[in-house]
Amino acid sequence: MPQLDTVTFLSQIFWLVIIFGAFYLIVLTHILPSISRILKVRKKKLEYNKNAMYNLGDEKSETLAGYDKLLSKGLEVSRNSLGNSLSEGDAWVSSSLKGINKEGSMLSSNTSYLNAFGNIIGTKHVISTLYNKK
Repeated sequence: MPQLDTVTFLSQIFWLVIIFGAFYLIVLTHILPSISRILKVRKKKLEYNKNAMYNLGDEKSETLAGYDKLLSKGLEVSRNSLGNSLSEGDAWVSSSLKGINKEGSMLSSNTSYLNAFGNIIGTKHVISTLYNKK
């Protein structure tokens, strides 16, 4: 068998060392540096994305805090405006009623209205008590 011929062992070992040496050098000089670069780029991208995610979370909390602050400020302003409007309207109505009731024409109208309303309420009360007794 030619594979077991001891004369060719030296040439087979020589070419084996040459081929594997060349392959080792190619892997060492070209393939491993490119793999190392790819891993470094991936690591940097992951760190950037992680930092961006944390920044986005911080921005979200800042936005929500700003929104809550603006909402509470707007509610406070509207509450104050409504309170001022109600107090001014109440003061205006009170002063208008005092002025109207001091005049003679409205005083007699108000008195007759209250008398008529009182009579209606009194009649209703009498009728309801008579009806409830039966």
